[in-house]
Amino acid sequence: MGDKSKIEWCDATWNPVVGCSRISPGCDHCYASRMACRLAQIPTAPHQYREVVDQDNQAWNGRTEFVTSAMEQPFRWKRGRHIFVGSMTDLFHPSTPDEWLDRIFAVMALTARHRFLLLAKRPERMRDYMTQVTPQRLAHAATELQGEEAAKVVLAVLNDTLCGVRNVGWPMRHVWLGVTAEDQARADERIPILRDTPAVVRFVSFEPLLGQVDCRRFLVPLRREITPRGRENVVSPPGVNWAICGGESGPGARPMHPDWVRGLRGQCQDADVPFFFKSWGDWRPGLPNGQQKAVGITPNGGTYSHDAAEFFGETWPDNARCMARVGKKSAGRMLDGKTWDEVLEPNRSTTAKTWSAVRRKKCRAEMRADEETIAAGRTS
Repeated sequence: MGDKSKIEWCDATWNPVVGCSRISPGCDHCYASRMACRLAQIPTAPHQYREVVDQDNQAWNGRTEFVTSAMEQPFRWKRGRHIFVGSMTDLFHPSTPDEWLDRIFAVMALTARHRFLLLAKRPERMRDYMTQVTPQRLAHAATELQGEEAAKVVLAVLNDTLCGVRNVGWPMRHVWLGVTAEDQARADERIPILRDTPAVVRFVSFEPLLGQVDCRRFLVPLRREITPRGRENVVSPPGVNWAICGGESGPGARPMHPDWVRGLRGQCQDADVPFFFKSWGDWRPGLPNGQQKAVGITPNGGTYSHDAAEFFGETWPDNARCMARVGKKSAGRMLDGKTWDEVLEPNRSTTAKTWSAVRRKKCRAEMRADEETIAAGRTS
């Protein structure tokens, strides 16, 4: 957990819960489980990591743990950030109780200056939680965490009774919900559930991308209006508003056919949905240099051995492409000669442009005053 994340599509990570378990092929070489096993052996790391890993098998053990010490982190970050919540877990894992989620959502309600991004491989649980949770429940969680003043603020911002930049509404406008879909089967299974989940912004991470995916029927450009009071209203139907794509890195990393990436990019361009290409992972398109390992990968995921690279050269049968294992840093993030860093930003209407800087300053001052009041109540 920390600021200045190496994950290209966020600024920081926040891990109030750690622990997970395998659920689909994208989990086979999980980076988080490897990192958790290392952290479990570091005395200064949160002790919860030691409770959620199987060191003998270097894997998750299926448990999750709540990291109480992490709950203050979003308050400490005074500058607004894009925060990936739960990089060391699936936040909606079945072993994570609703009470933990309530506390996390209460903290997010109290820190509207940030943008929180939540990714799940278990969208059914996410949909159930978002359907059942209420502002009153989050206010109760805020009371337990930070006192009665915090509960009052939570209810106010969720009910849109304060000035524009402080309100978050319900579902919260600064909390984006997403799912991971590594192949067509997972896209067909998870995205419809995401679409049925109460949220303002929905996104999909196609990472690690393990096959060709057609998601055209799910892509919907986000259309927002900003009222004179500064409130953002979504006027587009539910759908996927942002797509992230990336290859696999680390031990056992699998190559990604370039046409899979181009296909997703083309679908997003046709739908006017932002496309973010995170990286190739450990494998880049092209012939190997020297002792580099290479394979040929076909559009359906089949592979040719390393020896075939010398035989076929640039032209492979079955529309296979030669992929050389060069490591993530060397493979880079270029797709067809450019980087694709498209991100989702609000539409700025004429009304929004005329919304005065004086009022924004006043709202930010009120927000800081609320946080100081809450902090005073917490320490008294």
